Amino acid sequence: MKKIKITLLSLVLVLLSSLLVVAYYYTDGFDFKDSDGTGDTIEEALVNFSEKRNLSFGEIIKEVYVDQETKLIFYMDRTQYSLSASIVKQKWNGKWKVLVVSANQLLEQIEDHPYSWGGFSDDETIMGYWGIIYYENVEKMVVKKNKEIEIAEMFQHPNLPRVWYKFYDVTDPYIRNISFWPEDANGNEVPW
Repeated sequence: MKKIKITLLSLVLVLLSSLLVVAYYYTDGFDFKDSDGTGDTIEEALVNFSEKRNLSFGEIIKEVYVDQETKLIFYMDRTQYSLSASIVKQKWNGKWKVLVVSANQLLEQIEDHPYSWGGFSDDETIMGYWGIIYYENVEKMVVKKNKEIEIAEMFQHPNLPRVWYKFYDVTDPYIRNISFWPEDANGNEVPW
């Protein structure tokens, strides 16, 4: 009888230990300690993420809600020469975690192109494209996904060029078949 109790107790301890290991893995270390990409605010999470990777965080210029706990953040670097996009997610304990940061896009046009573009994806929630519009005659960015035509979202922050973006759920089967181009007010493509 005593041997059965010890075996049963050992089995329970092994199961509890295994459960803790799995819980630790699936909750990013329970989020009880800060990692290099977490913070009490989105800004704090971006600063922590940037400092550990020698990136330059300046100020948030736009927050776009993806869902209740995920946001697409556009921010300017400290030098105010470029913008970046980041996907952040609010964890169960209220802290924000940076999932991914895209490559930056220069605010000043250095080549004779109507727009710049970059991509972002966190492989769990969303993926998409974004960029900066340099030409004044660009009225909209057209996005073609498979055979479906859509217009990208745009915003303009004071004293900055217009920014365009379009994102999709990563489970969308057609997200790898995307093209985009700028059009003027008459619906004519603005050549690259």
